[in-house]
Amino acid sequence: MLVPLDGSELAERALPVARWAAAGLGGPLELLLVAVDDEEAARFAGYLATVGAREGLGEGAVTVVLDRDAAEGIRRTAAGRPGALVCLATHGWGRAAGPLGSVATVVTAGLGQPVLAVGRQARPGPPGAPVLACVDGSIASEAVLAPAAAWAGALGAPLHVLTVYEPIPEPDHRGHYHRSHGPTVDAEAYVAGLAERAADLVGAGAGGLAPAGVAVADPISATDGIRTHLAEHPAQLLVVSTRARTGLSRFVLGSEAARIVGHSPAPVLVVPLARPTA
Repeated sequence: MLVPLDGSELAERALPVARWAAAGLGGPLELLLVAVDDEEAARFAGYLATVGAREGLGEGAVTVVLDRDAAEGIRRTAAGRPGALVCLATHGWGRAAGPLGSVATVVTAGLGQPVLAVGRQARPGPPGAPVLACVDGSIASEAVLAPAAAWAGALGAPLHVLTVYEPIPEPDHRGHYHRSHGPTVDAEAYVAGLAERAADLVGAGAGGLAPAGVAVADPISATDGIRTHLAEHPAQLLVVSTRARTGLSRFVLGSEAARIVGHSPAPVLVVPLARPTA
């Protein structure tokens, strides 16, 4: 579990989530700071030692790398640690690199593997709460099923497959619906089918419960529907997909859905999708 820090308290908001995730997945915790030069690295040495001691980490669990591009430094370090998961705050204001939210965008796109994003309100979810795999009706968005099932199994949490759809008047015949967001077919049947597929992925985990499908009607947007659902039904983890070429700025769920990371009370696992081929 690789946690990038920048000297700010806001960036440290990722630490409780990282501890929770590391405990659930059974992996070690490592702190990372990207410095522009040796002088800046020396200035942050005391800070990192303090945070590391507070977290009960040894010297080997604190790393400083030199790079004028914070995102590239994070990406390069993570790439050199096979199986590492980057867990970073998305609204911690950094130094010259700008807000870590912008860095998260680049890291997600450049790393090509899931990143655990922690917004301002995100905290480890309550035990027994589900992992939510968010889909929007597209085949591409279904890429979240496998990682969501793996997390549910590791955490012993129920897996729920969630979609948000625009409610429309019942048609006179069965078929495809013209919605601004959500699946173009019956939403409840859609997530029920995906939940059935996910059952084979979860195995014996998921708190002993079979995956469930959840369809939420919201006339405004997928983002608003997800936020309302989370407020009423706490989750341990939210799993969403994003186009790898644009990072957090363009979720499959829609252009507004990038805001869910910043407002979600649960950590968000961002799963980059493969770039479309020409």
